[in-house]
Amino acid sequence: MIEKEMIKDLTEAHLTGRPDLFLLDIKILPGNRIELYIDGDQGVTISDCVALSRAIEGNLDREKEDFSLEVASGGISLPLKFERQYHKNVGRMLQVKQTDGLTCTGKIVRTEAGGVVLMITEKKKKVEKEIPYSLIKEAVITVEYK
Repeated sequence: MIEKEMIKDLTEAHLTGRPDLFLLDIKILPGNRIELYIDGDQGVTISDCVALSRAIEGNLDREKEDFSLEVASGGISLPLKFERQYHKNVGRMLQVKQTDGLTCTGKIVRTEAGGVVLMITEKKKKVEKEIPYSLIKEAVITVEYK
C-alpha cells in the first residue's frame, strides 16, 4: 500500500517552488486511491493540480504498485484548516462551530492575529463578533443565496 507520508513528502517537495500553494489533506483509500487536496493564497488553477499530479506520478511506479491519483482544490467542501485560508476568504460567509458547542454564521469582515471577525445578525442587529482561532472546532465557507 502506498504510504501517506511518502505522498506528503512528494507534495511538499513540489510545493517548495510555490509558496502560495499549500497542502490541505491527503486521503489514501482502498485500492491505492489517492485523494490530494491543495489550496492557495490566490486560489488553485487546473494547471496547478496537473503539475502536482505529474510530479507525484513521476515518482511512483505503476508497475510495482497500481494506484489512482486525484489532485484537487479544497474548494468550499473542506473545512478551513489554516489561518491563511481565513485571509483569502474575507467577504465570504463562514459557518463556525466552536469548541464550546456554540455555532454562528456570518460574513468574514477581517482577520486579526488571534482570530477572525465576523459580521453576524444578533437580535435583528448586525454586530461584529471576534472568534479566536483557538476556539474554532470547524469552520466552513457557505454559499450565500440572494
